[in-house]
Amino acid sequence: MTPRQLTLTDGSIAYDVIGQPAGPLVVCVHGLGDTRASYRFLAPALAATGHRVATMDVRGHGDSSADWPAYSTPAVADDITALIHHLGGPAVVVGHSFAAGSAAMVAERSPELVEGLVMLGPAVHHPPMGFFIRQMARLVASSPLLWTRYYASLHPGAKPADFREYTTGLKTKLRRPGRMLPVRRLLESFSPDTDADLSRVTTPTTIIMGGRDGDFDDPSAEAARIRDELAGPGTVHVLKTSGHYPHVDDAKATNTIVNDFLAK
Repeated sequence: MTPRQLTLTDGSIAYDVIGQPAGPLVVCVHGLGDTRASYRFLAPALAATGHRVATMDVRGHGDSSADWPAYSTPAVADDITALIHHLGGPAVVVGHSFAAGSAAMVAERSPELVEGLVMLGPAVHHPPMGFFIRQMARLVASSPLLWTRYYASLHPGAKPADFREYTTGLKTKLRRPGRMLPVRRLLESFSPDTDADLSRVTTPTTIIMGGRDGDFDDPSAEAARIRDELAGPGTVHVLKTSGHYPHVDDAKATNTIVNDFLAK
């Protein structure tokens, strides 16, 4: 599918829309070093229940343009906000990993635009990294090969049938000139100063965390911490055998949880 392009001041954001043209809007935003195709299981499941589902490529990723002047959680929040306005919101926003923080930031800044939040494997707290971890992260975020190996490690359980094909395609996209730089710059931007203030988010939220998510020492505790920091109502679902990508390695359970949330 050839994506649509939303032209902004500093570049363009690629996105797809499927489902009912007049249905309630859902905007899905992928995590670091990935593409909108990571929602290949969730988006059709939501469209099948009558929703209009937009999946977007984060700036510098996928089919969005490269060479943006800034890469950060707030910058991605600006892009989500622009897409919701363009598509005629409000919307439920689904954010994976760091993009859960960007989605929360949209709800924090413009609550009238966000009817609900779905956080998938949310990485919304970014304490300063130690020197060794920071250097290793920069190395991994500079190499398509190392990145896709790391990506695969975050799927510790059962993988979908298309997983090898998907990661091969992701590696090909990241090998295009200049395409690892946005990944590295976005990673380097993460800090407590650019995290969303969850205490200002009143939007109803559901959190879906993999019980084997390697990004956290204790995934269940991190999910509970996020829920407790939210100003609005929040629910937590921990999928015991899932990793950092519950919408991929436990798509059936994730689809059910999100559709139930949307039906409320």
